[in-house]
This record gives sequence, C-alpha cells and structure tokens, in this order.
Amino acid sequence: MSTAQKTLIEAVQRIALNPEALASRLGELQKRGVIDGIKTTLGGYNELQDDCCTEGDGTPKTPDENEPIDEDAPAEVPEVGDEDGDGETDWFNCETEEPITFTPGGFPRPETCKECTEVPDDTWQAGFYWTGVSPVPSGQYASPAQICAVVPQQYPVGQDQDGDILGSITQCGTFINLGQVSATYRNAESGAQVTYLVGTRQGCGNDPENWPSSFCALTEPPMIDDCSDWESDNTTSYTLANGCIVASTCDPDASPAAQACNECITICNAEGQERRVCAIGNGQWILYDPSGQFKGGRYDATGKRLEILDKGETGGYLPSEQVPEDSGGYDGGTIGGGDGWVWS
Repeated sequence: MSTAQKTLIEAVQRIALNPEALASRLGELQKRGVIDGIKTTLGGYNELQDDCCTEGDGTPKTPDENEPIDEDAPAEVPEVGDEDGDGETDWFNCETEEPITFTPGGFPRPETCKECTEVPDDTWQAGFYWTGVSPVPSGQYASPAQICAVVPQQYPVGQDQDGDILGSITQCGTFINLGQVSATYRNAESGAQVTYLVGTRQGCGNDPENWPSSFCALTEPPMIDDCSDWESDNTTSYTLANGCIVASTCDPDASPAAQACNECITICNAEGQERRVCAIGNGQWILYDPSGQFKGGRYDATGKRLEILDKGETGGYLPSEQVPEDSGGYDGGTIGGGDGWVWS
C-alpha cells in the first residue's frame, strides 16, 4: 500500500469515532448499492469482514468446485441444488418436498416454449386422422401434436374438502398406445401422476371420395410451431429475474406459485437444514440460514458473494422489510418489471 493511500485511509478513519463505527456507516451505504467495491477504491481491506470464507486480506476464497451451502454461505454460489455435480439436487421445497435448483444467472436451458419455429409435424401418420376426447375439444385433428397443442395445462386429478385438486401436465403423446393420445398430470400435493385419454386415431380408408376427414388428403406432414415445454425432470428450476425468484413457464414441474414472482423461497435438505433464497433487487440476492446457526451472504447474479451477513440475518435488504409507513404495502414484486412497490 502506498504512503498516500495509507494517509487517506487514516484520515477517513479519523472522521469516525473508531474503525468499527466507520465500518458500520459504510455498511449502511453499501446496502443502498452506492459504494460496492469501496475497499478497492480506498485500498487495503476491513479486517472486521474476515471470516472462514476469505483469504485473510479481504479477498474471497475461490473454490475448486461449487461449495455446499449447508454451512456458512460460500464465496461463490453459481447454483443452488446440484453443488456436487452428480446431476441430482440436494435441496427441495420445504412445503411441497419438490426438488429444486436455483441458478441466478439464468435458467440452465433455453426457454423453448417462448422461441417457436415452424417444423414438419413428426407425429403425423399418413392414412389416419385423430379425434379429440374430453378434456380436449371434440373434433378432428391431423396428428397427436395438434391434440396436445390444445390439451389443458391444468386439469383435476382428485378432490379434497375444498373441491378439485388441479394437476399440471407433465407429458402428452402416444407414449402408451400408438393409436391413442394420452396426457399425464401431476398432483402438486401428493406428487402422484394421473393419465387421461385425450385422443384416438381413426383410419381414412381407401376411397378418396368417401374420406371421413379433410386431413386424409394430406400427402406430407403439416407444419407446426415447435415451442414445446421442457422435458420433465421432476425438479423445479428457479432463477433471478426482474427482482423475483421465479420458475419458467416452460417447466412442466413448476407450479403456478413457483412461476409467479416470489421474493423468497424456503428450501430444505435431507438433514433437515433450512435456507432462504431471496431477491433484493438490482440483480442481487441473499442466502441466509433462518435458524441462525450459520452466516449468510449477499450475492450478484453470477453467484459471487458481495457481503457476509450475520448469522440468521437478512442485512435489512428485503424489500418487504423496508415498507415505509402509510406506503400502501409491498406486493412481492412483479415478473413484468418494476420493484414490487404498490403506492396508495
């Protein structure tokens, strides 16, 4: 450190009553996103910030591979869930027990359901047409793909004291019988799968003058929009978007609640540990242990830790903790943009 830098730092420290008071005041400004990187600007580091996850000079340790989050918040968390890289997540939704992953930098695969392209319909069969079976509207269809395109994304899979229990579709096609189209729905409460017949194949016959359907005249596959959902992997994948923790609408394993804007999600592991992952705006998020046993962290969208949080603390970053009096409240954020504030 140069003499000029040292002199500057000592001068700034004298403004405060002591180094601890200065660190506290700078921390308050840092929460507002005003002075991230101030340690680099001033030179040196604040030894009060050192912990298990720094090198002793304020520099975060760089792990050889993703570190688990079951202790103090690591210096790098590019993904929550499959930290050990075995292809299976170690964390699940505490309420539904559904496996989850969280990748703050974006979903691990393209959102194919939002990027449609025209392709030949590979489910079309020459000499046949198809008829819909409830819940698909009755009528004629050229192929199983056309039936699956109009299958409801949610359908009753049972009942409880409050009425129908809705299930989300996980797959649709001729995966059981080549002459039948089936749709499978997953019960969000129990995880049970229920399959319904939604279409049947009909033969055109050999007499063109008496063909029962106009689709019988087709000699090549019709063109269809390829904007399919992801294949089910029985895991809900979350990311950070527009100030929210959110799952993709392309994810058949994601519930409507997961696909909505969430300020926080609560996750657990097989050992009964609990963690909270929360969006705090400005492309940042926090990870903390609500039990207060381990330290948390504030992170950017790449998963790099920006700040160490005290055990069990949110650092005051949650928008819902910052609601001014008589402001009208906080609605948890909106997927379409904005910061979630509702003024009245």
